[in-house]
Amino acid sequence: MNWGFIFLRKYKMIIFLNWPSSSWKTAILKAINFLSDKPFLNLWIDVLNSMVDDKYKWFWEHADIWYKFQQKHDKNWWIVDIRHWIFGKKFSKFKNKIIIDASKLGFDIIVDAVISNEKDIEIFKEKLSGYNPIFIFIFCPLKNLQERENLRWDRAWWLARGQWEKMKKFKFKYNLKIDTAKNTPMQIAKKILAYKG
Repeated sequence: MNWGFIFLRKYKMIIFLNWPSSSWKTAILKAINFLSDKPFLNLWIDVLNSMVDDKYKWFWEHADIWYKFQQKHDKNWWIVDIRHWIFGKKFSKFKNKIIIDASKLGFDIIVDAVISNEKDIEIFKEKLSGYNPIFIFIFCPLKNLQERENLRWDRAWWLARGQWEKMKKFKFKYNLKIDTAKNTPMQIAKKILAYKG
């Protein structure tokens, strides 16, 4: 499953794409920018994370300061989980504040995020409730996530599966459902921009 949340405020649009790594969020973000006739502020998780040097993340020596990938094995296969430490938790709050503050300033926004805690999604829903949120559901089967992940060299393998296992349990009502296994990023972007509610 894959979630993108779109919030509309008068003529402003906040597009919130949230689902595991390798689900085409960034490709959809780029397609929306290509098709749109207005500038979006792109709050891209990889760009925000680039604000901190690489030696403090992934499997690097000082990763225990920010976040670290932990590999484990469940009854089905390998799975990777992300553990956030003190700096990482503080940085997550900072990223959430950027999104909320940018919304209040009236920017058109696309958020490319991986939020695997349902409580955090509820916080966004509450904080942005004054902007008439419209929720968009973007589905992506686990098989497709893993195939895409295997073709990448900038992600830890089995990361998408770890995120998928958590996020598939989310319980939300969505206004629109799109399957990224059956639609290209450009087709998805057209549907999102044309969505009227």
